[in-house]
Amino acid sequence: MNTRFGSFGPRLWGEVAIVVVVVGATYTWLLSPIMVDDVQRYIDELGTNRFYWDIGHVWMQPLALVVYRLSGGTLGIIGTLEALSVASVAIGCGVFYDTLRRCGHDATKSVAATALVAVSFNLLSLGPTAHIKLMVLPALALALRHAVLWEKQIENGRTSSFHAIASGAWL
Repeated sequence: MNTRFGSFGPRLWGEVAIVVVVVGATYTWLLSPIMVDDVQRYIDELGTNRFYWDIGHVWMQPLALVVYRLSGGTLGIIGTLEALSVASVAIGCGVFYDTLRRCGHDATKSVAATALVAVSFNLLSLGPTAHIKLMVLPALALALRHAVLWEKQIENGRTSSFHAIASGAWL
């Protein structure tokens, strides 16, 4: 396996796809109708089909509304929120797995670490619900990934601010 961050072969694509599908399927199976935290607020807001914005949730409601509108509401409001939550957990775990593999960790250790993330309290308590706070997980995983890339470049004597800026941008 090539552990350079710049390479992304078909095998690693396949591994990441498997992680995303398995985590997504697991969280779909675990879906719960429990109204956690401010789920009812998002249901009400999407029901008005209007954008709401607040400083504490900068992108969540507007992005959820865009997805709801683009899907034509085929999943319904709750289904759209659940799909966003499940997809966010699955994609975030996929990015995390990919980052580990690109750091040179073998598949077994990477699967184990990703599984531990996938069953962490925060993901298990919010991921299988219509609560959309975990929409931030892929961005946080990408911020971590770019921070690690930046550090790896420095270790290898290469300097570039791209990954530092990308890490900050994803945050």
